[in-house]
Amino acid sequence: MERLKYLSRDERRILKFEGMGRYGAECLERAHGVFRAGFGPEPRDEGQGFCSYPWLPGRPLQADDLSAAELERLADYCAFRASAFPAPGAAADELIAMARTNFSLEMRSELPGELHLELARPVIVDGRMDPHEWRRSSSGELVKVDACGHGDDHFLPGPTDIAWDLAGAIVEWRMPRGARRAFLERYRRRSGDDPERRLPAYLLAYTLLRLGHAAMAAASLADEGEAPRLSAARHRYRAALIEDLRITSCGRGSRR
Repeated sequence: MERLKYLSRDERRILKFEGMGRYGAECLERAHGVFRAGFGPEPRDEGQGFCSYPWLPGRPLQADDLSAAELERLADYCAFRASAFPAPGAAADELIAMARTNFSLEMRSELPGELHLELARPVIVDGRMDPHEWRRSSSGELVKVDACGHGDDHFLPGPTDIAWDLAGAIVEWRMPRGARRAFLERYRRRSGDDPERRLPAYLLAYTLLRLGHAAMAAASLADEGEAPRLSAARHRYRAALIEDLRITSCGRGSRR
């Protein structure tokens, strides 16, 4: 389900299919916005639905690389997207249906209680906040790659609340409680948005989407290297789901 990508002959640029017509044009415009804000590499229109980006040396980051500097950079990036790419027509019905379906398939029971995904800051989300989607520049700053297409394509989540990217960063970087607090506080200061109330529902929905994707992909592959990785990811998302449900349940109990 990945997009076509090619390395240029001189090995200096990555060519990636971003879409035809207005879809590609809007994607290129977002990529320029990310670049101008200092968060991503400069894109170039290559025609026929392709954009290219400079090849960035270095290794993809891992969750173990998380530090105070990384937390601030992640929060600043989410705050930037919260204001730069508004999507007033966003809806949550498909995400709610997905969450209920994936929970039922994985847990063999119905998702307990109501799931309300509040759209307080609807945006074209990044949708890929994983550590391996970031590179460290020669100056030591984090650079976001693959930042323009996944928030408005034919896969979920589609345009939704910025809480989706906040949840993605928390889950994929495996933030402990202290790091999560610092991350959200930085985002709050930068954006003027307090996501605390709506975030638990997005953590649940995000985890269920990624859990379902990992489970489906692992079952469809015979590759000896990739299938175990996806299976391990499924178990990690399942553990995160159970923890989210426990925290949500405790929170409800404390309010009674």
